[in-house]
Amino acid sequence: MIGNLNTAMQNIDALTPLTVGLVSLAGLVVGVAPSSFPLISVATGLALGQGAAPAEQRRVRGLELSVGFALGVATVDATLGALFGFFGFAVLRLLASYLAYAYLLFAILMVVAALALLRVIHIVVPTLAPASKPARSFGGSYLLGLPFG
Repeated sequence: MIGNLNTAMQNIDALTPLTVGLVSLAGLVVGVAPSSFPLISVATGLALGQGAAPAEQRRVRGLELSVGFALGVATVDATLGALFGFFGFAVLRLLASYLAYAYLLFAILMVVAALALLRVIHIVVPTLAPASKPARSFGGSYLLGLPFG
């Protein structure tokens, strides 16, 4: 499998409009995937939580904050995509050589998570309790979008 992937990677000469279009289409499909549905509530809260300002001003401000949030999410996704693009094959080759150990590690993590969900074991995760503050600027909504990416 790795040999076929290596051959396919060597056959890629350059970016063509077709590949850029296919990758963009795949990005749009991922954007409407069920895993991104929880982000709708955050973007809606940003867009609608503008108080008693006039309707046009609220609409523009909500759009500005929503775009900032979406750009924060897109920044993280693009950065991770670039990193996996550069280092993905090396990581794949490393994982293939230690596949049994990787499966063992993932199996242990899944068993621990299952036991925690079944309340057989109790895992204490330290958390911070920061004061809740709404994002009031483009930069604030951008920073809010980063952890969601």
